[in-house]
Amino acid sequence: MAEEQQEGGGAAGEDVLTSIVAHTQAAGANEGLKALLEQAIASGVSADAAAEKKKTIRNAAQLIETQIRKLDQALTDQLNEVLHNPKFQALEASWRGMSYLVSKTETGTHMKIRVMHATKKELLSDIENASDFDQSRLFKAIYEEEYGTYGGEPYGLLIGGYEFGRGNADIDLLMGISNIAAAAHAPFVAGTSADMFGLNSFEKLGDPRDLAKLFETNMEKWNQFRGMEDSRYVGLTLPRMLTRLPYGPDNPIDGFDYVEDV
Repeated sequence: MAEEQQEGGGAAGEDVLTSIVAHTQAAGANEGLKALLEQAIASGVSADAAAEKKKTIRNAAQLIETQIRKLDQALTDQLNEVLHNPKFQALEASWRGMSYLVSKTETGTHMKIRVMHATKKELLSDIENASDFDQSRLFKAIYEEEYGTYGGEPYGLLIGGYEFGRGNADIDLLMGISNIAAAAHAPFVAGTSADMFGLNSFEKLGDPRDLAKLFETNMEKWNQFRGMEDSRYVGLTLPRMLTRLPYGPDNPIDGFDYVEDV
């Protein structure tokens, strides 16, 4: 029997061990030895199978993790494209600004926030197409339907989610809005674009500049607007404020590991 095991030592597997059991039966081995060998066979096969199974699971887990990382990167690239699109950034800024305003305001019966959806282009068209500012739809909505109506609810403050620069169209719009704001005794507040200072962005706003000279050159219309009595009802603000931190470890999102490219 020892010689048979040595001859089979060069091979492995269930068939060889089963053959040993068969030869043992033929030789009249007792049932106890047969049971012991069968148990050894089962134990050996199970151990090999378990090891192979663990290896397979480990490889599968690594493969899944690799695919998840690839998917996360693909989602990250796509999300960066969306979040950093100028139009989307303007939209996100408007709604986050609205959210900030609402969260910091104690509204109630005597304090309400109303939202009017209108672009700068639409407002300018409305004012330009009216024979006078008091014939515009904006005037009717702000003044006539509230301030000029018994039982109406006059506006106390008008906030425009816009930025105004030194262009003639922007200043024409500010002139019209200032007339309406003055009539309704509701100051109008909006943002200032970098163009107002002859810049493409606010990054260089801190550089030394002669602002007095800047607003004297090619700013006749702006200075004309500033000289109007109703212009005191308009306030332009700067700089912008960051309404959220970049997404990443310090500001995670649900769903996947996203690190915003800033």
